[in-house]
Amino acid sequence: MTLPMTLPLPLTLPLTSASAPPSASGGAGLADLLGDTLLTKEGEVPLNMALGGKKHVMLYFSAHWCPPCKQYTPELAKAYAASTKQAETAIVFVSSDRDQKSFDSYYAEMPFYALPFGARDEAASLGEKYGVKGQP
Repeated sequence: MTLPMTLPLPLTLPLTSASAPPSASGGAGLADLLGDTLLTKEGEVPLNMALGGKKHVMLYFSAHWCPPCKQYTPELAKAYAASTKQAETAIVFVSSDRDQKSFDSYYAEMPFYALPFGARDEAASLGEKYGVKGQP
């Protein structure tokens, strides 16, 4: 697959630490996939504070250098802002940007949560897990 891509995660993923047992579905918890914190416009917050109470979590794989992504991001942001489901749905931006400055500039255009740019290992693992491949 090529960027952009959103994937809904199974509803059974618990907000647990890496040492907790997997969910009944056999999947890993969100903390195992995303790490312990997410980035918000106010800074990093604990994962459970950001996603607690959410029924749906979607991952948005994107990068500033990807022309189709740059076209799609404003549409996704507008649709999310207009959605009546924001209280139960979260979008988490998973960046394929190559540097912090590009990440910061691109993330400034989004109303979503983000995996912190420094969480490169988690971003790579998510990309591998879901078969995401970028095309520069």
